[in-house]
Amino acid sequence: MAEYDILFLGYPNWGGPMPTPVWTFLEGLDTRSKKIAPFCTNEGSGMGRSEKDLRKLCPEAEILQGLAITGHEAGQSGALFEEWTRQLGLAR
Repeated sequence: MAEYDILFLGYPNWGGPMPTPVWTFLEGLDTRSKKIAPFCTNEGSGMGRSEKDLRKLCPEAEILQGLAITGHEAGQSGALFEEWTRQLGLAR
């Protein structure tokens, strides 16, 4: 992970917080000087507390605006994901 500047972090959001395995994964990483672009699937909770929790967990990382994808629309979300990366200035 040390060679990457941007971490696209995807997970399901089950009502607010990120799943515990995502917390555990991040706790083991050096996120200094990283950009973290969170995205999640959900059925109504949006990003929940994700962005706030990420700022606490990774205070030296830049947390970018997240993307919440409604779970039943995930299969058709390619264009939405591409637009999100363009808005963040990450698309080529």
